[in-house]
Amino acid sequence: MRVFAVNAGSATLKAALYQIEGGKTERLNHFHVRFQPDSISVTGQYLTDGWVKMPEQWQDRYLAALGFLLDQVGDAPDVVVHRVVHGGPDFSDHQVIDDKVLAGLKALVPFAPLHQPYNLALIEACAQLRPRIKQVACFDTVFHTSLPLVAKRYALPRDCYDRGERVYGYHGLSYEYITRKFAELQPEAANSRLLIAHLGSGASLCGVIDGKSQATSMGFSTFEGVPMSTRPGHIDPGLIVYWLQQGWRLADVEQMLYKRSGLLGLSGISGDYQQLDQSSAVEAKEAIEAFIYQVNRACGAIVAQLGGVDHVIFTAGIGEHSAGLRSRLTALLGGWLPLELDEAANENAELCISAIESKVKCWVLPTNEEAMMVAHAWRLLT
Repeated sequence: MRVFAVNAGSATLKAALYQIEGGKTERLNHFHVRFQPDSISVTGQYLTDGWVKMPEQWQDRYLAALGFLLDQVGDAPDVVVHRVVHGGPDFSDHQVIDDKVLAGLKALVPFAPLHQPYNLALIEACAQLRPRIKQVACFDTVFHTSLPLVAKRYALPRDCYDRGERVYGYHGLSYEYITRKFAELQPEAANSRLLIAHLGSGASLCGVIDGKSQATSMGFSTFEGVPMSTRPGHIDPGLIVYWLQQGWRLADVEQMLYKRSGLLGLSGISGDYQQLDQSSAVEAKEAIEAFIYQVNRACGAIVAQLGGVDHVIFTAGIGEHSAGLRSRLTALLGGWLPLELDEAANENAELCISAIESKVKCWVLPTNEEAMMVAHAWRLLT
């Protein structure tokens, strides 16, 4: 079976072609698409062209991008698997897409207005371009269905929970991959307490015991928890009430929470952590300080819910590539956890970056959401 995994965002699209044969999975190709105002730029292996003219209707950009990518891989895919951010209260497992599933996903757009429309656009583009090909939806929320009920409920009237107004958690495909990979690398530690820090453009934390999600920093929406590139993380809901009382429109509130906050809002310079880290501006340094402060604070909540922690794992763009962040954050964690870093191992981004004598071990593991999606597609279709 050949599986084409696609991961859509508002400004980028990642895709990779995998082959599964004889129980082994091999990545044959990969692409990274960036959407520009009037074009689509593509990087990847074995490209015949790397630039596509943007259609006149911007809504068709996913159709143009996917059409280009499918031309690159020809008739190879037997199935296309999509990362879909929200599975809502009803999808507790990943799904082969049919009309009923697609209708259910459309109904969930209000749950994740920043991400779900892009996921749906790609699914519909694929159906238009390759109507006979099977499609699978993999949800970021499924991994967190194991959260205990006490962790899923808000202190709201009971009928709110029944309507789906509850904690879902996100980045589940990443956490599932890290959990499985860590169990392969450290089988003796597979059933221990893990604090996984998925720190990237989107950022969250997850607490895992025995391979199952038990705590997460994100809640009902994708802007809860720690600050992100343009999302604020935890804020007092009273602020939103105040803004509405001051005459803000709903669109203004959405723009503030999804596009203008986070590292971008804190710095006034950029939402890109690497760019801020390289900047000498005071505002950039203050933004990074605030980010690290909030992550440390959120780690405390996760560890409290786990009843302690045995391993801390960094992953995603910032977590994997910023030795400085890992050093500064673990220094804070070491103030209340028996955690000590090996600075040389950290600088080299080795697998284990904690000191030998450290009771809590610290790791750096690259995530791979696409590989996890392919594994689920294989399971569902075979």
